[in-house]
Amino acid sequence: MKIAIVIPEVSRADGTSRCMAELATELQARGHSLTLFASTRDPAILPQARWRHVPMLRWPILLRYLSFLAANTFVRYMATARGKEEYDIVHSTGPDVLHPSVTTLHVCAWAVAAQIYMSKQTGYRRFSSARRWHSIASYWMIALFERYVACWGARHVVGVSASLASDVVRFDNIGPRRLTVIPNGVNLSEFFPDAARRALVRGQLGIDETTTVLIFVGFNWERKGVEQLVTALADLRNAQADLDTCLILVGGRGQPAYERAIDAALAGRVRFLGPRRDVADLYRAADLCVLPSQQESFGMPVLEAMACGIPAIVSRRAGVAEIITGGRDGFLLEEPENAAELAIMIQAITRDRSALVRAGEEARRTAERYSWSRIADMTVELYQAVIDERSAQRMAGN
Repeated sequence: MKIAIVIPEVSRADGTSRCMAELATELQARGHSLTLFASTRDPAILPQARWRHVPMLRWPILLRYLSFLAANTFVRYMATARGKEEYDIVHSTGPDVLHPSVTTLHVCAWAVAAQIYMSKQTGYRRFSSARRWHSIASYWMIALFERYVACWGARHVVGVSASLASDVVRFDNIGPRRLTVIPNGVNLSEFFPDAARRALVRGQLGIDETTTVLIFVGFNWERKGVEQLVTALADLRNAQADLDTCLILVGGRGQPAYERAIDAALAGRVRFLGPRRDVADLYRAADLCVLPSQQESFGMPVLEAMACGIPAIVSRRAGVAEIITGGRDGFLLEEPENAAELAIMIQAITRDRSALVRAGEEARRTAERYSWSRIADMTVELYQAVIDERSAQRMAGN
């Protein structure tokens, strides 16, 4: 097949970009011809693929989206004008293309806007009220385009979890026949257990082997529950002075005052590492991954941690919870806003090291069912169904 993939950035820097890069790599390995329409591209990813540069504004959120939508539409038109290039499939992420063959929704913009609107501000607040309202308004505007693409523009819509698909049906009023769930995958050759690396990285971070290490990976701290996690750990430390834990925060960074408040609450037992390329090693250095998201379409860090043999506490509101069996290969949090419930769960889990290890082994086995090779197989099957449907419609029109 000749496949055009439209995405703002071809990289492994964030969850959506990483997912599309991994999928595209598998598609190319199967012999499909790829053209990437993107603003920026990591040259190490798919070096043989054709790249069409799409100019894009970086900020604010709404102008970033609108500029990429307009520019990629023009660049694709110029590429296909006079038959210079043809594509069997145009695959976009979200509503970046108004009339794609397939669009994969990694979030539901309506649901994100609603969650930000309903969220309560706390003492750990990172952003001003003005920035919060800017985000809400931006997601509302993007949601209007999402509704058009989901209902009328795309031939087929993919949701990365059943919970996301449910949100799309509820907010965008899409018919279920045009919607398929294909979960995110994990690179099993990059994320795997490694005891030697675990000891080395702990040494580099100045963390003893006897310390229970919890890891959180993500950028949107408020939505993903960092504040509830910090409160839970602080309450546990206050109730149990000899509790030896350390929290690793990877991905986002807060304002200095915000981070100082967290550091004080945890008595210095926290590491702010920001975006990292060696995230697999950081998972291996941990004992437990925690993602108490209030709203999460999937939750890639959980699946990556599981592939490294690290079990996770995850909110039932996260799409990745759909692949976890509570108490066997992970632990499911009923109310992510409830720091007391999270504290009780962390305390119970970390008391039994052998049970934690067994859960990690089961987590790896679960993750092995979600290789990118399997996800690519499911995607190619969908592509072929879309092509067959289009051909049938053309034949009927004739």
